[in-house]
Amino acid sequence: MNKKLKDVIKKIQTRSALSPRSKFNVSQTKRKFLFIVFFVIFLIINTYLYGLLYYNYLPWKTNLATTLGVFIAYFFLLVPLTAFVAEKLSIYLLYKGLGKQRWFLIFIVILIIAASILFSFKIIKENSEKSLGSILDYNTANFQSLIIDIEYESRNVNDVNKLVDFLDQYKIKKMKEHEWNSDVSKEEGIHITIYTKNGSIGLGIYENRLVHYNSGNYYNVTNAPIDIDYLKDIIN
Repeated sequence: MNKKLKDVIKKIQTRSALSPRSKFNVSQTKRKFLFIVFFVIFLIINTYLYGLLYYNYLPWKTNLATTLGVFIAYFFLLVPLTAFVAEKLSIYLLYKGLGKQRWFLIFIVILIIAASILFSFKIIKENSEKSLGSILDYNTANFQSLIIDIEYESRNVNDVNKLVDFLDQYKIKKMKEHEWNSDVSKEEGIHITIYTKNGSIGLGIYENRLVHYNSGNYYNVTNAPIDIDYLKDIIN
């Protein structure tokens, strides 16, 4: 009986001795989880801001040198900096008590709710009605030329502003890909391309619908028809 009691006590002591290591492993797992979460969130935000800076506020022409410079700065400066901030924030929050089971679970629930809300908002925004001019958004400082049906070309940014103002009166709503009929041979339409220092924006515009060549999205014109004749008058 005494031998059995000693064995039980020995097992309890062994478990107690392993307890700090188990706690350390759990803490490390939580730290890694927080690091991954913060790294992904910060990287998405930083990449978005980095893209805005490059495409809208740096008035240079895109060439091999600038492209390489942008990629090098992104992978060797922005990504490591993002990882550093995510690591420090993870350690700080664990130190402040987020490592406790209750607060950690609350954090996960909040994270799931926030992600669900953002995803829902993105879907609603993509499928909601908006002005046609909104998908022609670009930095006018980087404008180079406007081409309509290959027959008309203008290097005057005021011509583009006039065109966007005209198209802005029409409302569009995103279509599903299977709703788009690729046969446009019997429809009046034009093709518009706006060239900038950082790329181009292309649209195929018809009376009742249009296609955005850059994104591959299709749109239905809710207050159709678009006055195609007015656009063709520009060419004439």
